[in-house]
Amino acid sequence: MVNFNISRSFSANYAYLIVFTFFALTPRFGRAQDCNTDPILANTPLCEAIEANAAPTTPQPKQSLNVNLFLSDDGSPTPTISGKTNLPDGTELDITLSFDGTPVGEDSAIVTKGAFKVGPFSDQGRELNSGTYSVEVTSGAAELQPASVQAIIGSDGGSMRGPAVIPNPLEEGRVIDETFQITIH
Repeated sequence: MVNFNISRSFSANYAYLIVFTFFALTPRFGRAQDCNTDPILANTPLCEAIEANAAPTTPQPKQSLNVNLFLSDDGSPTPTISGKTNLPDGTELDITLSFDGTPVGEDSAIVTKGAFKVGPFSDQGRELNSGTYSVEVTSGAAELQPASVQAIIGSDGGSMRGPAVIPNPLEEGRVIDETFQITIH
């Protein structure tokens, strides 16, 4: 019995010694630990795992871009459509020409010096029928745009503003989506 009490007493004292040493020798105890500011934690497997699973951060632009788009067509029955914009050079746009809600032609363009041009549009090489057509100008997700464009519009398009800008229907962020009308005679 005596042996048991000594053993138990020794175990309890040993545990107290460990706890005391932890508190006494760890001045950071009680403060939040941060992998970025604590040099002792910085290179531990825990911090490496946290950093590996962290979402990538792309700096967002400091100011917003109020997007402007203007379209014109050449007036022919196989129209070439020109656009002016303040979107950054390199922005990739998709243009869809529709009649009564049915797409009749699609093309893509890259903004260069504030302008883009697509077409000519035709009906399998023939002139389009007379009438009013819709021209929809869209951009894909900002993350698919070149890095130079993302540096201005944001990695998710978040710094774009204006009537041509809508929430991305497929994921977070913003995209360009504006529709214009042209008349073919």
